[in-house]
Amino acid sequence: MTKKKLLLERKLLEIDTAISLNYKSMEDVGVISGLGGVSLFKFYYAKYLDDYDKLEEASEILTYAIEKINQGYRLSTFCAGISGLGWVIDHLEQEEFLDIGADSVLANLDDYIHNSLKNFMKSKNYDFLHGGLGHGFYFLNRYINTNSAMLRSKYYEILLEFLALLEEMVEKDDENSYKWKSVLDIKTGMEGYNFSLSHGISAIISFLTKMNSFEEFEPKTRILHQKAINYLLGYYSEEHLKTRNAFFPSYVYSNNEPDITPNRIAWCYGDLGVALSLLNAGKHTNDKNILDLAEKTFRFAASIRSPEKSCVVDAGFCHGSFGNTHIFQKVYQETNDNLFKETAEFWLNEGLERGTHRDGFAGFKQYLGFDRQFTGSLSILEGVAGIGLVIIDQLSTFESKWDECLLIS
Repeated sequence: MTKKKLLLERKLLEIDTAISLNYKSMEDVGVISGLGGVSLFKFYYAKYLDDYDKLEEASEILTYAIEKINQGYRLSTFCAGISGLGWVIDHLEQEEFLDIGADSVLANLDDYIHNSLKNFMKSKNYDFLHGGLGHGFYFLNRYINTNSAMLRSKYYEILLEFLALLEEMVEKDDENSYKWKSVLDIKTGMEGYNFSLSHGISAIISFLTKMNSFEEFEPKTRILHQKAINYLLGYYSEEHLKTRNAFFPSYVYSNNEPDITPNRIAWCYGDLGVALSLLNAGKHTNDKNILDLAEKTFRFAASIRSPEKSCVVDAGFCHGSFGNTHIFQKVYQETNDNLFKETAEFWLNEGLERGTHRDGFAGFKQYLGFDRQFTGSLSILEGVAGIGLVIIDQLSTFESKWDECLLIS
């Protein structure tokens, strides 16, 4: 066993222990920032070890999350809430981790999630993590995976309703370019056009790419999909590379001026998320121009590694080293280009070097930029569950699909 593998496996053990000791401190149940995501790590770790006892521990965390709903938990969002936990249950059954009877369990939650979806969309909040799009993503996965013809018909109608609400929110730059406005700054209420994969138009494109693969939805999604892509491509520019270190802005202001401040190399905001969205869209449409542009964007991002330019200050998935590790590893698998393999290895090593906080979970802490402090986190998004899942993918020989919850696969 190599020294690197020993180090990674030791980190996995430390992460597993930290989760076992602390998961009951988590308030939320969702996949990306809640108990659902923590249980997801436990299930994949049990598979990696082929350890039945670990599987039991994973099931206990999932049961604890479900009990919170029975006790009155009501947040519905994909990131933190009930629709995210529903996605976890659906995913675990499809990947044969457990046979829980997802159709019967989740049908009890569907009406609540559906009503929340409508409320978010009618208030013009399409946000993937915290708004309507995440709810739509839950229903799309239920549509794909349900064994019930009755439920599939129900989900089909909900998804058509969602598409209609999304189309109502469209703003047109011209007949070939569609965009969606969102709040860019909660404190000031400033609005604009968010490009990110976490909260913005890249997430809409990724969702529509997935819907587009079903011929029953394609007539409804094709135009929205292409014109949203056109909007992003319209802001591709090399003019501001020296100032924002990115081809694409993180957002565009209401006056249509692009942001030119430095972009972080990260999943959440910046070129990596946009390029992931374009990569999957280009594969789906077999559009070589889009694929070439996505690869060019990844290549430039791979060249930015210094802390000053990358703006990476912690290890977590959302905006840290291990998220970059996972993304560049995925790009390597798509392109077989050793540049991306080497870049993934760089970020893996850089992430391990950040695991030195004596009071952090497994040595890791997330950076809270608004008060410039570090704090421990267990979640997939910013904490050790996400770091652990990336490490498992680095070490394992089996294919995993957990990163669908982050619109990557």
